[in-house]
Amino acid sequence: MKKLILGLLLLGIAGFAAMTLWGSLRAKQEYRRLTLAIAESPDVRILETSYERGWLESKSRASVEIRGPLGESFKHWLVGLGREEVRARVGVRMRQTIEHGYLPFTDWLTGGLEGTPVVGRMETHFELDEETQSEISAVLGRLPSVSIFTVIRVSGVGESSVIVPAQRLESKLAGDEGGGWDAQWKGLRGNLVYTTDFEHLAASFHSPGIEGSRAGSLFALGDLKWSADLTRDESGLLVGGVKVGVESFRLASGQEDVPVLELDDWAMRQSNLVEAGSFESALAIRVQAIRLGDRAFGPGTFEAELRNLDARSLAQLQSRGVGGLAPPDSQNVTEPPVGGDGMGLLSDLVSRSPQLEIRTLRLATPSGVVEATLRIGLDGSRPGLLRDLFTLLLVLEVHAEFEFPVEILDELYQDREEDLLELRREGWVLLDGERYRSRLDFEGGELFVNGLPKALGDLPGQPEVPQELPQVSAAPLGPEGVAPGPELLP
Repeated sequence: MKKLILGLLLLGIAGFAAMTLWGSLRAKQEYRRLTLAIAESPDVRILETSYERGWLESKSRASVEIRGPLGESFKHWLVGLGREEVRARVGVRMRQTIEHGYLPFTDWLTGGLEGTPVVGRMETHFELDEETQSEISAVLGRLPSVSIFTVIRVSGVGESSVIVPAQRLESKLAGDEGGGWDAQWKGLRGNLVYTTDFEHLAASFHSPGIEGSRAGSLFALGDLKWSADLTRDESGLLVGGVKVGVESFRLASGQEDVPVLELDDWAMRQSNLVEAGSFESALAIRVQAIRLGDRAFGPGTFEAELRNLDARSLAQLQSRGVGGLAPPDSQNVTEPPVGGDGMGLLSDLVSRSPQLEIRTLRLATPSGVVEATLRIGLDGSRPGLLRDLFTLLLVLEVHAEFEFPVEILDELYQDREEDLLELRREGWVLLDGERYRSRLDFEGGELFVNGLPKALGDLPGQPEVPQELPQVSAAPLGPEGVAPGPELLP
């Protein structure tokens, strides 16, 4: 009996030892995978990385530098706050403490066996490097680190909770011309669930918002929410959906002649998919109310779709960055960035004849509803015409329609009635009852406005068409308030 107990004890010790060793190796493997995933970005450079593997606990450190669009945004943001000579970079340092082996597994057993077994726990802290922190400190003080608490399960799924603490921010510049400013960031919390190969990610974040003041002006952003459910397609693109919502926004300048701007219940939804090698994206934006002083606008909606981009070419463009389209010595900023491999990539990208369509643009105003639609297409069967702006016009197709109350133009031209009459004489707008309408068609290098030919250099105010005022008879309004008469609709 003693031998049996001793054997079981040795077996248990060996099992725990094997589990600990396996967890240690697995943790290091996942760290390397994370490092490689970060290094794939063309705008991110890993400056330093280290990993100390222990028996029950391991530690890792990494330092990365981010340039590209994020670096440029960081530079412009600090310059706008009064800082000078800022480098277009953001440096980030990451510290991790990783528990692995039987301790996380034991906690899973005693915690009710929720989910698949846990093989590791990580506590991660992100903070800005000294250079970036110094630049920000000179303007608004030091920023706290971001903490992430993660469990890694046997199934290869990671679950993380993110905490960004609340922070008071205030101007640190001695010569701040605006008289100083301060803001209260109210913190952020979030949760992420992802596969450790980063092929799938689901996340949700919430912040009570931020509010502050400067020289008598006030601003407040309240109840910010962000969520996403994304999967990496075989082409390499992330597909799925992203949602963003803001409950309220307020901006008051403190000047009597500048009205207060308020926004209520703003929401955005974007979804991407790849079907038969074609990338498609849909964007929808809704705002419940916009107030500018005593004038109220809304509700408003905006819906747009981007279709028929070649998915593999788009994935390649993302991995290379936009700069990968242009030849190294390209100095001509007036032409599309093409040439060499870039020309071939751009040709492949548009080979399916992409289209951008604004299906709905609708906003209620004090004068009535403003509506518009737009469709832009590109003929991808003639990629040789993409080399410069002039030949590009030959493969571009544009169709647009606008409709709005007469009060809007009347107010804009209240001191220039002759200019408004000239717009109508030249056929840029048509009067239909109490609303103006206009339709624009551009195809094969030719432009038509409300059926009248126009030169690309034409501007409103140049006489060209008959002098009588074009006008269509009023038609019964449809369910959306759009007249279905054949004069204006296709």
